[in-house]
Amino acid sequence: MAVSIGLVSILASPLFITMAIGFLLIGVSRGSISNINNSIVNDYSEGEARWLNYLHMFYSVGAFIAPILVILLMYLHLSWRQGLISLIFPITSSVIYILLPIDIKTTKEQNSGPKKRLPYYKNLNFWICCGILFFYVGAENAVNGWLVTYLKNSGIMTASYAQGLLSLLYLVMVIGRILGARLSDKFKKTYLLLISAIGALLTFSIFIFSSNLVLITAAIVGIGFFFAPVYPTSIAACGEALEGSSLAMGTLLTMAGFGKIIMPYLVGLIASKINIFAGMASILVVLFLMVAFILVLIVKNKSK
Repeated sequence: MAVSIGLVSILASPLFITMAIGFLLIGVSRGSISNINNSIVNDYSEGEARWLNYLHMFYSVGAFIAPILVILLMYLHLSWRQGLISLIFPITSSVIYILLPIDIKTTKEQNSGPKKRLPYYKNLNFWICCGILFFYVGAENAVNGWLVTYLKNSGIMTASYAQGLLSLLYLVMVIGRILGARLSDKFKKTYLLLISAIGALLTFSIFIFSSNLVLITAAIVGIGFFFAPVYPTSIAACGEALEGSSLAMGTLLTMAGFGKIIMPYLVGLIASKINIFAGMASILVVLFLMVAFILVLIVKNKSK
């Protein structure tokens, strides 16, 4: 419901303070919703990567559909204020949450059995997964935020084709998360993470160092496929530390959120100091660090 109030605040008043409050409400609500959704699915599935992949598939569906709805509203010559019709989505979500028979076990209940587990902040797997998500979310948001600008500046394609590639990226991520859910039953979580991370690194390298339109388009498809399973599978990889603890899930998603804030800013900073190619190329370093953290997780689990 706070999302609806935030949207109304932004649309109803041009005052800076009103808009700032609106964005604050939307931001806090979005973080809370992500925390709640991931916690519910992780607890009920007992950390299975399959169901977390399905959950995040719907995030990608929303990211793909939302721009299409905006284009449709513009095509119908509706003013941006008439876009208030979009309030039906957060209101509907609030009703669904009220009706859900949610019964999440608390940390105390989880630890009351014969086998007690470490608190999340003492669990090394948890912090390694925080690192993986920090780099992944940073890379994904940097790509999403700068992709169209980079492709337009390259002069290889038109602005409309570049925008279409961004939509294609979201569409492929939907398919990739369905595939990730299927593969999670056949591969260990850590190996699925490693395959996905190395694939993302290789396809992004092709994307950066290619000037061929066909290769760039194919690389975008590859990036979407390999990016898709990383987020939900990373959560599943430390699912035991997260069970029954909203604070643990909140900490994990906050660490990921820092990557979302920092990396797009760094890409822009490097682009302004050097050029946009250097800014985008810096994402390769982030993807390499993500692979390194996954390898650390694999080695640690093997030694254990």
